[in-house]
Amino acid sequence: MLTNKPWDKYGKRYNVSRVMDPGTLTFNQTKYDAYSPMYLGIANALRDMSFLMSNSALITYAILYFHREIISGFKAAFNFRTGRGKDIHNQLMAVYPEVPEWWYLIILIISIVSGCVMVEVYHTGMPIWGVFFAATVAVVMVVPTGIILGATNVTVYFNVLGEYVAGYAIPGKPLANMLFKAFTVVAPAQTLMFSSGLKLGHYSKIPPRDLFWVQTIGAVVGATVGVFVADWQVDNIVGLCSDKQKAHFTCPNIHTFFTGSLTWGLMGPSRMYGSNGMYSKLQWLVLAGFLLPVPIWYLQKKYPKNEFLKYVHIPIIISGFNTWVPYSLAYMIPVFYLTMIFNYWIKRKYESWWLRYNYLVAASFSIGLAISGLVIFFSVQYHDVTDALAWWGNTVPYAGLDFNKVSLLKMYVVSA
Repeated sequence: MLTNKPWDKYGKRYNVSRVMDPGTLTFNQTKYDAYSPMYLGIANALRDMSFLMSNSALITYAILYFHREIISGFKAAFNFRTGRGKDIHNQLMAVYPEVPEWWYLIILIISIVSGCVMVEVYHTGMPIWGVFFAATVAVVMVVPTGIILGATNVTVYFNVLGEYVAGYAIPGKPLANMLFKAFTVVAPAQTLMFSSGLKLGHYSKIPPRDLFWVQTIGAVVGATVGVFVADWQVDNIVGLCSDKQKAHFTCPNIHTFFTGSLTWGLMGPSRMYGSNGMYSKLQWLVLAGFLLPVPIWYLQKKYPKNEFLKYVHIPIIISGFNTWVPYSLAYMIPVFYLTMIFNYWIKRKYESWWLRYNYLVAASFSIGLAISGLVIFFSVQYHDVTDALAWWGNTVPYAGLDFNKVSLLKMYVVSA
């Protein structure tokens, strides 16, 4: 149910090579008809629709709640207004020169040109116009995503929307679909991270131009190192991303990425979720996402003092389902308990303590998790001594029928 891998009608892992042309890496209808449709785990299919549902809900939410701010922001951008507000932070930062607009323009031009060269030189199957199209989608989605991030500190990603659009714009090409998705996801994410850094620097009184160069150089160095590390892993880690990898480098998110490229790129949205698709009923969830914020907005306007309605946030609620695959509710329940203890019980009972220590405790959890991950990896996983530490708490996830891919009922294949 929670698998993020594709399957065929025989209950086996889907053999992608049997439905693709090896030279062009594109979909082959004849091979597909002779082999099998592609089946998804139900949680994986619902996860895909939850992304689209949260995206559609986010658009409606932004229009209903923040249309005035959006219009004002666009007017300020097109009028090139550079005036500062009169709060103390702006007054203190006024002594530092702002970053010129043409610095950002140069980065944009370099990024677009690099993308065009990459997709053309490496024969990815993605047309050059796809780079410009993906950039346009990314620009449109920055505003509603930024609104939610600023208000709730939650990022609603548009990765499935990118796959969905590319599935119709560049059909039958999984590699091109992945690239389109990367452009539409990474560009808004990087934009918002950059903006968050500038905001933090503003309150920390860091000169904007210095912060600009630190962020830019950091992004370039980080991307370069990431490519070399990934290349080293592929060449040197035996069995990387396989289920039997000794150090548990099973790459769950990479498998999700791969399955998405097949679902939306190779098979296409019309074949999987269209009117004649196997999961056609799920497409109505996208419409539900558009409509759900409307009654909540109306009720909040009608009953502004209602405590319950004040905390109902449709895009955030829906986006909670985005982590169903490749994870499970077991990953979410501990977070729920901690949130209820700190942000509900302690905040109401001991507000002064909460104001002083809550975010320090939250940071300590994150740091502790990172340190424990390093210790566990190098002391246990890297040396492959997991069998010596076997006990119920470590082995129970592997004891069920689901992990061993065994069904409760016997499946019969009926040929036409």
